[in-house]
Amino acid sequence: MMNINFQPTINLSNSKIFWFSIISGIGLLLTGFIILIFIINSQKDIFPNKTTIKDIDVSLLSITEAQNKIFNELGEPKDFLINIESEEIKYSTNSSSLDFKYLLNESLDNAFSITHENLTLKKPVKLISSLFGNKNFDLKTEYDPSKVTNIVENYAEIVDKKGHQPFAVLGTTGITSSLEIDPGKIGLEINRNDLIKEIENQLKSKTDYSDISLSPQPQKTHKELTEEEIDKAEERANLFVGQKILLINNGYKEIKLKITDQELISLLAFPEDINNLELDLILTKINDQIKRESRNAVFDYEKDKDGNFIVNEFIPHLDGLEIDKNELENKIKEIITSLDNTNINLEEIRPIYLDLPLKIVEPDITLEKTNDFGIKELIGFGDSEYDHSIPNRIWNVSLTAEKMNNILVEPGEEFRFNNTLGEVSKRTGYRSAYVISGGKTVLGDGGGVCQVSTTYFRAILNAGLEVTKRKAHSYRVSYYELNQKPGIDATVYSGDVDLRFLNDTGHHLLIRSSADADELYMKVEIYGTSDGRTTQIVDHETWGQRGAPAPAYYPTTEIPAGTFKQIDWAVSGIKASFKNIVKDKDGNLIREEEYYSNYVPWSAKYLQGI
Repeated sequence: MMNINFQPTINLSNSKIFWFSIISGIGLLLTGFIILIFIINSQKDIFPNKTTIKDIDVSLLSITEAQNKIFNELGEPKDFLINIESEEIKYSTNSSSLDFKYLLNESLDNAFSITHENLTLKKPVKLISSLFGNKNFDLKTEYDPSKVTNIVENYAEIVDKKGHQPFAVLGTTGITSSLEIDPGKIGLEINRNDLIKEIENQLKSKTDYSDISLSPQPQKTHKELTEEEIDKAEERANLFVGQKILLINNGYKEIKLKITDQELISLLAFPEDINNLELDLILTKINDQIKRESRNAVFDYEKDKDGNFIVNEFIPHLDGLEIDKNELENKIKEIITSLDNTNINLEEIRPIYLDLPLKIVEPDITLEKTNDFGIKELIGFGDSEYDHSIPNRIWNVSLTAEKMNNILVEPGEEFRFNNTLGEVSKRTGYRSAYVISGGKTVLGDGGGVCQVSTTYFRAILNAGLEVTKRKAHSYRVSYYELNQKPGIDATVYSGDVDLRFLNDTGHHLLIRSSADADELYMKVEIYGTSDGRTTQIVDHETWGQRGAPAPAYYPTTEIPAGTFKQIDWAVSGIKASFKNIVKDKDGNLIREEEYYSNYVPWSAKYLQGI
């Protein structure tokens, strides 16, 4: 019998043995690593190889141990000085005035939490870096930034010296002897922002409680002219004495502004520059004078029982306006530069006309969109003033302006002032005021109506309409010469003394009149469709002057006894004439009308209290 010895045999290839060994080793290593991380995270120490706060090594220390070590190296918290010195001026304050302190606990908590957070298998790169790398943390500080600013402001108040640039002042327009040159004064000024940053940088980088010292250098401000420069400045400023810039805009004829020689001289910076700050103030002033919001037009009308159109409300549109500041600034600078380089004889100075550049915003609703009558734009304008008028005359002017407002004139129609106005009497609201009757000044209903007819006449001339009837006053009325030359007036009276014109524009006209009882100013505007015609008053002349007679007195109980009140002013008698030339859009003559007036001498008139 054979004995058979059976033994199992394990047949593993060499590669399998190799990989088995590798995997087993990694598993053991990983297990040990996890155990190590667990042990470390269970400790209250700052773990990584080398962790520093403000270059002080706190690795493998507890937070309390790290705190004590930092205190030992920095020293116990204490105040330190902030010294600022410049221009032989010393200023000091202590750190407590800034509420300055180190945030040690916050820095330690930050170092502990961040380094322990890295010890996790979720962040293998940070894990290795934390175990073997270095980590440095800043020691956080805290202070009140507003108190740093206060320190700088307090110091600046001591160091800064107020100065000013050279400038010229013209005391009286057109008078060279009233010109004065201020040579300017050098000032000193600390750069506040730079000093604040320098203090803050030093506070943030502090590693101990030693004092901070700073030496900011104040900068010189402004300029002071030498004697030679003062002479040249005076020569330069003299070029502008008597000069002025008139600002106009052909599209908006109501705009009439000016820059005087006094303002021009204020724009000069010396020795050879322009004061941009003053220029900006002047530009702002000009803009404030013309700036307005756009306004929509309103035109509400209806037919009466006779088929005539009645205007209930009329508000013309207004374009929104403001100056084109950049363009106007450049134009003014060009003028100043030109005058700087021109030798000017004061006796030959003429105003400089400058087209005022505007930014225009049109309203959503213009007049043209409100009607089919052709009433879409202003084609004629007239105005007048009536200072010194008695209260009843002021009342009558306002009443007449109201009655003669919003008047529609059809194409081809002859407008008649008296017919449109209607009855003038106490019954229709008029008060007793002084009128001319029979060559004398007497009390009568409606004194002041002619203020409106005169203003109408001026607007009719301006619109180039054909005047079919006009009569001048018997004598020169002072009100009508407040803003016009003698002879541009029109009287009306019940009957045939009337003001009439023909609407030859081919479209309806709408006439608006308004009187300002506070400013004692009235205006008349004629709206329609412009056909491009232009008008011009030329060849105005006066002659045949005759002296005024003695004053006249009118007894009255309206004023206290023994007192006098002037109601009319003495004027000499003269003759006057002018021509109104009307041309079409191509410059061809439409008509040339000559107006003649013969004013008799007129005495001053006084009320005499009895």
